[in-house]
Amino acid sequence: MDAATITPGFERDAKRRSMQRMVRRSVGNRRYSDCGSADLKDLEKNLARIEAVKPKETKIALGIYLWDYTGIDEKKQSDPAYRFGKPVPLDLMELQCSQGLKWLKEGRVCDLVILGNTHLDIGSPSAPWMRKWIKEHGSEKLDR
Repeated sequence: MDAATITPGFERDAKRRSMQRMVRRSVGNRRYSDCGSADLKDLEKNLARIEAVKPKETKIALGIYLWDYTGIDEKKQSDPAYRFGKPVPLDLMELQCSQGLKWLKEGRVCDLVILGNTHLDIGSPSAPWMRKWIKEHGSEKLDR
């Protein structure tokens, strides 16, 4: 039984739509996943699900999100200029980056794609964190 059938109501439908987007959004021979911060705890499970359904020759590129497009910033919600989203929390930045690097070294993903937006580096803690992480890990050998 998959997670979509055992998760009740709206959350089930949102997870199903998220999985459909992950499998459907293809560019050439690569598949890109998209999700909000709440979904990052399920990275391993979601990658396994994609691996199970993708054609053998299809490569997977992991999107590293710096901005949670599905989240709500409670502090800014009352501001009329606020539209949507919030920075991905740093603990979840660490999770997706460490998992992504591990999978890159294992060959489970072919690329890590850093994803942000036009206002990302204006006061968001995830942008400087990402720069620091790249400096620390950017020269690591993949041995594959």
